[in-house]
Amino acid sequence: MPKVVTSTEKTTKMKITKSQLREMIREVIQNQMTEEEDSFSKAGEEIEKKGTEGVFTAKAKKRGMTAQEFAKKVLANTDEYDIKTVRQASFAKGAQTVADKK
Repeated sequence: MPKVVTSTEKTTKMKITKSQLREMIREVIQNQMTEEEDSFSKAGEEIEKKGTEGVFTAKAKKRGMTAQEFAKKVLANTDEYDIKTVRQASFAKGAQTVADKK
C-alpha cells in the first residue's frame, strides 16, 4: 500500500543566493539590536520614573570607581553583593554594550 504524505511531512526547498542570505541575517541582527535598545530605553524610563537614576553610579563613586569598573567588580564577585546591586551592575554592563554598538 502506498504511503500517504501529509502536509506536515512535505518539505519545500527554497533556493537563495549568498547575498540574499547575508541580507536576511543582517535584518535579523538589526531587529534584535533594535529590540535590545528599546528594552534598555524602557528600563531607563522606569528608572527615571522611580527616581533611582544615578544610584548605581553613586555606589561606584563612593568606592572611587566608574560605574563600569564597579559593574565589572560586582559581576566578578556576585556573592559579595546584594541581589539589587548585582542586577544594577548587570543593567549597567548591558546598557554600555548597547551604547557602544551605536
